[in-house]
Amino acid sequence: MRKSGSEDALSHHGVGHALEALKAGTIKRAMIIGKGSLFLGRMTNLFDGVSFVIEANPGKEEAAPAVDDTQIRHMIADAMRGFAETLAAQMGE
Repeated sequence: MRKSGSEDALSHHGVGHALEALKAGTIKRAMIIGKGSLFLGRMTNLFDGVSFVIEANPGKEEAAPAVDDTQIRHMIADAMRGFAETLAAQMGE
């Protein structure tokens, strides 16, 4: 099977082991650190290194069960009843 262009580039640049571990599920994320030249950085005040994190795509999550209108009305009524009781108790003090 032929690799995609991005997979081929990752393997070529030494992060193929991280890609394989992510696909196998043995790791969830990997940080790749590319250290630059300290001497060159101080001479030019420019950075020449980069770091990045690769994370596995969690995939499509299952949708939460839907709440119907009746449940919403009951939740609102309970909240309003609780508020009215609290307010009445404070007014009676």
